[in-house]
Amino acid sequence: MKIGFLRFNLPIEIYLPSASVTKLGTEFRYGLLHDWIELGYEVNIYSEVVKRDVNLINGKSLLAKKPENKWMQELNYRFGEYPRDEDVLFIECGPTNTLFSGVEPYILHTAKILDKYEGRVIYWQHDGKLGFPFGEVFKVKRMSKEEIAKYGPTHFPHIFGNYDVLKNKEWKILHSALNEEKFLKEVHVRDGTTYYDFRDILEFEFIPPGHSDINPWFDVRENPKWDCMFVGGEFSGSVNSGSKKISRFEDIKTFCDREGIKFALIGKWNNETVAKFKYISYLGRIGTHGDVYSFYNDSYTCLWVQGKMYNEIGWIVPRPIDALRGGAIPLADEKIYGIDKFYDKRFVVTPDNIIDKIEEIKSLNPEDRNELRLKLIKHFPTWLDMDWDKLLN
Repeated sequence: MKIGFLRFNLPIEIYLPSASVTKLGTEFRYGLLHDWIELGYEVNIYSEVVKRDVNLINGKSLLAKKPENKWMQELNYRFGEYPRDEDVLFIECGPTNTLFSGVEPYILHTAKILDKYEGRVIYWQHDGKLGFPFGEVFKVKRMSKEEIAKYGPTHFPHIFGNYDVLKNKEWKILHSALNEEKFLKEVHVRDGTTYYDFRDILEFEFIPPGHSDINPWFDVRENPKWDCMFVGGEFSGSVNSGSKKISRFEDIKTFCDREGIKFALIGKWNNETVAKFKYISYLGRIGTHGDVYSFYNDSYTCLWVQGKMYNEIGWIVPRPIDALRGGAIPLADEKIYGIDKFYDKRFVVTPDNIIDKIEEIKSLNPEDRNELRLKLIKHFPTWLDMDWDKLLN
């Protein structure tokens, strides 16, 4: 299978061990691309890639000589080119800010690639808020050529008025929402619309967050410092501009701001918010993107909370995978729609029983905790285990 890979409206990093905390998605991308190569797929990258990682792809760095990085040299870097004969164009989700720019606005680059491609298009939405802006696409279709001509390259009328992202294309949205109908109605795709408005012309399919053997894996620590931990920003979504309507403060405070829990919080949080916690230890925004696994290695458990909208659509986040691979046991908020069917209900918790559950896990020896995490991680398939023939068709 030949796959064209493109990040919507953003450049990308691939190499997780040195990835920046400001470029989200690398924890997915690193393992996914590796496993596609292992499956024998041809992968062509049409997004701009950071120079460090381009050198890895081209074999021009010391890191490229390490055996574990040789797979990156099987990727084809084709930024600045157009799709050729790919079986599918796979677009990773991104924000709709039209001012993000490199050689040209990244969103314009995305539209040009789509315009040249015909066939199956997959929009992989691994963030519940980052829908493709179909509302703008159809708004532009109602405009005259004269109206469109008034706009420049950083405006949607110019972008979607000059480049056709729909013609001769079959769109499918891959998402991680257990409540698909609620997802369609809640995710806004610009111009006052949601996916529900376009359900007759789009296909939708659930895909859980995956992981790869190339992602870090830590032995369970005998005596972790922390009882529970949360790694993530104050607001769900983008690390820089997460919606303040989806704050994680109340959930974390309700579950774990207690004298009986040694709780560590890592990520970008406002000082004013942190000051409202009484017992939680805020460690700051530290490390690289790939360090999250080692952070969880020093904790018995991970708090799996995600905010009201994400709960209602039953969004499955990658945080529990990070925790399990680090050696911590995720404790999931019972308010997440469908969680008791997706995950082991013994570790679905409420504020009333979380302390007892943490103590139960702390009472296990390292061997038993390791056996438990090996069972729990089976709820999250590897990218290799997924049925890509079905997902990409």
